[in-house]
Amino acid sequence: MGLKDFWKSKKVLITGNTGFKGSWLSIWLDHLGADIRGYSLEPDNENSLFNILEIDNLFSTTTADIRDIEQLSNEINVFKPEIVFHLAAQPLVKEAYLNPRETYEINIMGTINLLESALKSSSVKSFINVTSDKVYENKSWDWGYREVERLNGNDPYSNSKSCADLIASCYKNSLLEEKFNLSNVRSGNVIGGGDWAKDRLIPDMIRSIISSEDLILRNPKSTRPWQHVLEPLYGYIMLAQKMYSSNEYNSDWNFGPDHSEDASVEDIAIEYKKFWSKNVKISSESNFHKESKYLRLDSSKANSRLRWNSKWDLKNSLSKTFSWYQEFLNGSDMKKVTMNQIEEYQKLQAVK
Repeated sequence: MGLKDFWKSKKVLITGNTGFKGSWLSIWLDHLGADIRGYSLEPDNENSLFNILEIDNLFSTTTADIRDIEQLSNEINVFKPEIVFHLAAQPLVKEAYLNPRETYEINIMGTINLLESALKSSSVKSFINVTSDKVYENKSWDWGYREVERLNGNDPYSNSKSCADLIASCYKNSLLEEKFNLSNVRSGNVIGGGDWAKDRLIPDMIRSIISSEDLILRNPKSTRPWQHVLEPLYGYIMLAQKMYSSNEYNSDWNFGPDHSEDASVEDIAIEYKKFWSKNVKISSESNFHKESKYLRLDSSKANSRLRWNSKWDLKNSLSKTFSWYQEFLNGSDMKKVTMNQIEEYQKLQAVK
């Protein structure tokens, strides 16, 4: 069944829909005809993708905290979603060091609250719990981590997501009693237009252009497997569709890029300078060096069982990302620009 045939009128709850990934997922599923309800805090930036795309005009979003189980339970009871995407989280590594207690409360208790609320519902069929590649115990291996590797994030953010991942698995194995299908999905280092988060590479680059200030790199030698945000989101969408009617896909899934897409922060900065034709001075000064040096995923399970594969290599991913911001700075119709990228990507995935 095609995407539009399946998703048309499906009732979908997205937590964290005002965030970067949540906004891309929202406008994509809206384009596919889904009946969506959001549950999230207010956007934390006036130029957030949620605001730029006027997503609040597409469907209703309940502005509330994921830690408020009463409000959350009421939302699910009233809306009766068939599919749940859980993206609400405190997603920043540095912020987690500054506020570890709040990070654990949001990422752990928020997940528990949503699971408890979904358990009381008879409508939920698919539950996608979005965690992170950082859930794995990072041993700085040269090969990718498989879904069966040990979970043990070694910083507050990573550890909180490891806990959330394990908790969801515990509910699935002990408490769900086949009420609905649940999967943990893990990806990392996504890039794409509309991300304005603090201490992230691409947003820092765009802010340096806007402010005409030097670009300051954190950990310039750190190597990451970069991927466009549409890549894992397509995996989530495809998985939720398959889980809707079958428990065969009820497990943990990695959605990471091909290992040839590994690049250092410094490598990305070089491409940035080429694209923008800016003679930007790059400084490596930083007082924050606590991020993991190297981590990548083995996505062979998704490749073989879901027939999911990355379609945009690093060059294309950076080009799409930088082009999006260039259009934004030029005052273009960003909803049109965003939808054009989604439709172009969707056509590539349709060709197997």
